[in-house]
Amino acid sequence: MAATNSTNLQGDFKEAYASEIENLIPQCAFVQQEVPFISREKRTGNLFHLPVILTSSQGFTYGAVSSGALTLNDSISMNTRDAQIQGIQLCLQNQISFESVAKSKQNSFKSATKLVIDDSVESMRKRLELMFIYGGSTTGLGTITQNSDVNVSATETTIIVDEGQWSAGIWSGLENSKFNFYEGASTLVSSGADAVFTLASVDPDTRTLTITGTATGISALEARVTAVATVRPYFQGAFGVEASGIQAILSNTGTLFNIDAATYSLWRANLLPITGSLNYGRIQQAVAKCTVRGLDEDVVVLVNPMVYIDVSNQITALRRFTNAEDNKTGKMGASDSLTFYGPQGAMVKVVPHLFVKQGDAFVLPMKRVLRIGALDMSFSLLGNTSEENFLYPIPGTSAYFFYLYSLQALIIMTPARCAYISGFLPTS
Repeated sequence: MAATNSTNLQGDFKEAYASEIENLIPQCAFVQQEVPFISREKRTGNLFHLPVILTSSQGFTYGAVSSGALTLNDSISMNTRDAQIQGIQLCLQNQISFESVAKSKQNSFKSATKLVIDDSVESMRKRLELMFIYGGSTTGLGTITQNSDVNVSATETTIIVDEGQWSAGIWSGLENSKFNFYEGASTLVSSGADAVFTLASVDPDTRTLTITGTATGISALEARVTAVATVRPYFQGAFGVEASGIQAILSNTGTLFNIDAATYSLWRANLLPITGSLNYGRIQQAVAKCTVRGLDEDVVVLVNPMVYIDVSNQITALRRFTNAEDNKTGKMGASDSLTFYGPQGAMVKVVPHLFVKQGDAFVLPMKRVLRIGALDMSFSLLGNTSEENFLYPIPGTSAYFFYLYSLQALIIMTPARCAYISGFLPTS
């Protein structure tokens, strides 16, 4: 095991003079909350198979009045295909020193192990949620087409995320995270150790990221951004590995999960690129496009909180169709939601999501979304949960280490009943 610094828990001791420890990382795992992990009997170690009906039976014969015995046309049976998906592995490694554990048992406001474990769970949930929304996306965590003209040093630079691709929630708390940058379909910016960059700081007001790396890597990154190339950040090692998320599934026009959307239109979602701002009318238009392709149930529209303000400002001028108290969820980052009837004859609920970009909105019948795989999230593959069973001493050091592991993915059973709205910008 490579030597790493033990988790710094100095803020957990009484010298901090705080009544409690504040977790400043946003808590938002709406998809994981709304889509339960698949039941135990359906969990898989390999492929998950989902039979889907893609075309209906078409062997009809028409006959005029008094035409007698009809010569029937050939039967054309319904067409089914087997959607196939595998869960991907996500593993978080963390550690804590003997000293921190010993001190926390005597002098801290919260057990050091509980503090580190709670933080690890929050961090893992955020990574999973980001994968479920933007995993496999061609835009990564947010496209970048300009730098801020500030070359801090040979090993540090600043870049600006495009406005429509920005979400402050995505970048909150990600300082010290490692990233790779890509341009084009799959061209890695720099190579080897020079392709690994670290997020040093975030300015949410200007959408500016301060990035550090090797001198070679920073030079290559600046050159690509300065050349007006569109570069895209992904978590280190995630590109081409992470499971497809909502954005990738709904924008797919080729083969995904073993089914070709170019051949079977029911495997292709409704795309609605717009300009200007997102409003009530455009949401209804998107739901209508889903309705004419089979949607007849409640849907959720996930939007960025800044976009939610635009929609809210317009809808509050209209009659409210439900009691305000009924619209409050207050769970996992989803605050007050806007609910109204849609053209599908059911409810449309607009929900602000911290990780949805400012230029994206997703229309989803949540009952048609599945989380599949072998394991949701666990400290132990054996199911042990006590502290003694998942904290392991690191040989040659005075520290423990532990793992947090997940093997799962997301699939949408009825893409034709979903919509991806894009291209707009918030006015707020």
